[in-house]
Amino acid sequence: MNAERLNKLSQMIQAELNSTNEVGLLQAITATLQNLVNQPQAPNLQQTLGAQTTQLLAALDNVPSDSLTPTWREILKDIGGDELLGKQLKQQIENIFSRNKITFALALQEMRLIHQRVQEFKNGIDQAALAFKQLRIETEELEPGECEFGILIPRDAVDNKFGRFSDELEEFNFILGTFSEIVLGSKADIEIRTLSSSELLIFLKISSHVAVCLAAAVERVRAPDQSGHHSGAKRPPFRSKAATVPDKAATLV
Repeated sequence: MNAERLNKLSQMIQAELNSTNEVGLLQAITATLQNLVNQPQAPNLQQTLGAQTTQLLAALDNVPSDSLTPTWREILKDIGGDELLGKQLKQQIENIFSRNKITFALALQEMRLIHQRVQEFKNGIDQAALAFKQLRIETEELEPGECEFGILIPRDAVDNKFGRFSDELEEFNFILGTFSEIVLGSKADIEIRTLSSSELLIFLKISSHVAVCLAAAVERVRAPDQSGHHSGAKRPPFRSKAATVPDKAATLV
């Protein structure tokens, strides 16, 4: 896993956790549930629990981690945070209270476990962010107008064999070369930005014009057909720094 990329993700997660006050709200909910276990008929406590839960669920809406591309999401999964942020955590909490509307003791048990996991994860993120700073490890940033394309190939998909992995890369090279030829007039040599060995994950540097066309192509694939069904394709696996791109680039595909 690339250190600069992990540092970038750690800083984003740290800012998100601080902004949502996720740990503090989970702690407050757990404390209120404990009081309800001791005093199950106390009406004020139930109102407090409802308000705290509503506040937490609202804080978990539209957070930055929910907008991560699949390749960045895989890194988040590798460090154990994919279930502890945003809509993933929100769904878990909603399920807990849906199953345990009356049994506060069971809800307390599950919420206490979530609070512990999130607290430990936040501690790890805070320590990592501090360590990166002390070791003078920079974050990986995109320059204005620069774009990257992430390719994640599961090891199981290629049986962990280099030859099959090479074939997959050749296929992607052909696809990206075709897009660059359409947009730029010639096939561009695609530069490698970073590699990850924990998963077969590669980030490539591509032209912003090519990125626009790739995004348009993916959106076409994702668009519902006449029956209203989606193809199931995920969001474009790249990120970019704001750039001015001619409109004609988006109409080439």
